[in-house]
Amino acid sequence: MRKLEDQYKKKGDERKREQTSQKLGRQAEKWQIRRGIELPLYPELGTEVIPVLPAGTKVEQLSGGDLRFPIGNIEVTVSKAKHVIQIIDTRSWQPVQVDFQKKKIEALREEEVQVEHEGDELQFRVQASGYAGRAVFTGKARLELWTERWRGTIVIVL
Repeated sequence: MRKLEDQYKKKGDERKREQTSQKLGRQAEKWQIRRGIELPLYPELGTEVIPVLPAGTKVEQLSGGDLRFPIGNIEVTVSKAKHVIQIIDTRSWQPVQVDFQKKKIEALREEEVQVEHEGDELQFRVQASGYAGRAVFTGKARLELWTERWRGTIVIVL
């Protein structure tokens, strides 16, 4: 809608631009959102993107360019500068850290994390917390994450 409003403005059709602007204002008010805020289509992580997150996921921008977002009972923190992704179960506060520089998965309770090595990849599962993942270290390093609470795959590219 906003693009249409911009097109009318460029064409000099002030009447249609105003109608579109009013319609956009009514919709924004109805949906209880503030106008004039530019939001990215996806949460941005440097030049890369987290392409798919569950609807309504709130991504928090932290200092140093880090990102944090919740998915069900887990909280994911992405530190692109350190090449580390940390996953915390918010019920037990047990962290699992995927370190892409060291190519390893670290946890306080190592016995709760099942890890399998497959070439230049690590697959892991934390049964008690209901999530699993695959860390890929070749090419563009990435973490693929699956949770019991959401059926999609969350892909985080570093």
